[in-house]
Amino acid sequence: MNINIDDDLYLKTIDMSDVDYRFKVIEENRVFLKQWLGWLDGISTVADLKNYTNECMKEERNKEAYTFGIYHNNIFVGVISIKDINYNNKKAEIGYWLEEKNNGHGIMTKSCKAILDYCFNELKLNRVQILVATENYKSQAIPKKLNFEKEGTLKENECLYGKYIDNYIYCMLNRKWKNN
Repeated sequence: MNINIDDDLYLKTIDMSDVDYRFKVIEENRVFLKQWLGWLDGISTVADLKNYTNECMKEERNKEAYTFGIYHNNIFVGVISIKDINYNNKKAEIGYWLEEKNNGHGIMTKSCKAILDYCFNELKLNRVQILVATENYKSQAIPKKLNFEKEGTLKENECLYGKYIDNYIYCMLNRKWKNN
């Protein structure tokens, strides 16, 4: 599935077609990404990424989660996902990462906006949340720019390489998004 954002930016659910290149981007950005992403040690080989990709494709088929590659000028630059989808309560969470050299150019804000449109208009969700480490200021900028409501702090919510960190929880409701 593809979501076109503008002439030079689109989202595509991940598959095996560019797994080698995606691994290369992860490797080139490993130190940068490891500041805030605890899953990196689980993706240390191309085979690990293939296993992860297979799991993402299975989750998409089962409509449990959707993981999209972010493509800028037809080049993979990051990932954005809709995860923990709860259809009974009509809610989900968004997670994302972007390679270092493409930070600060509006790519992730546009990608999140497109994912929110998909969540509210296609999946018919009522609530979408984003969890962000309290010290990850760059990532906090995304929900702030999109007018998410900051609901509070989840103390020691995440174990990042043996250290417990706090997360802010940001929320967007369908009715607020439509009035945005």
